[in-house]
Amino acid sequence: MNDSLSDYFNIALCPVDPVLAGELTALAQANLGQRAENYLLGAHALPHITLCQFQADRAEIENIWRAVKGGDDKPIFVSIRFGHVFLRPGQSPPHLGKNWVGLSVVPTVDLLHLQKSLFAGLQSLKIDSPTAPDRYFPHLTWGRLDAAGEITINRMPDPEIFQDLYQFEMALGQSDQFGVFSRRLY
Repeated sequence: MNDSLSDYFNIALCPVDPVLAGELTALAQANLGQRAENYLLGAHALPHITLCQFQADRAEIENIWRAVKGGDDKPIFVSIRFGHVFLRPGQSPPHLGKNWVGLSVVPTVDLLHLQKSLFAGLQSLKIDSPTAPDRYFPHLTWGRLDAAGEITINRMPDPEIFQDLYQFEMALGQSDQFGVFSRRLY
C-alpha cells in the first residue's frame, strides 16, 4: 500500500480497568522514563496488546472494522494473564538496533484464534499486516530503547500481576510506524 495515501492502524486489546491501565503506564514510566525512543506508554501511547497492525486509507477504516469484526456490534472481551517481563531485540526496520521491553501475555487458544482470524480478515480485504500468526508474540509493550543503552528494571510489577486474569476489550485505533496506539477509534 502507498504510504502517502494511508495511515497506520492497530487492532488491539485494551485494558477495561482504568486502574490497570494506569499501573501499566506507571511501570513503563518508572522503568524506561527518559531512555525510551519513539515509544513509551504515557500521554501519547496507550497500553494495549497488538492483534494486527496495518495501513489503510482513513476513509475505509469504518468498513474495515465492520468487516473484520464480523458485523456484530457487541464488544469482544478477552481474559489476559501476563507471563513475565520481556526484553526483545527489534526484528526488522525500523526496529533494528532497538530493544522492546514490556510484559509478555500467556498465549491462550482463544487469543491465538482471534489474532489469526483478524489477520485472515485483513488479508481477505487485500490488506497486508506485519503481524502474521506464525510469528505472533502476544505482549504489552512498555517502550522501545536503543540496543546500545543500559537496561535496568527499577520497579518490578507486583507478583499478583502475573497471577490474576484481566479483562481486555478489542479495539481499533490510530497507530504509527512504531506501533504506538495513540487514539482509540472503535
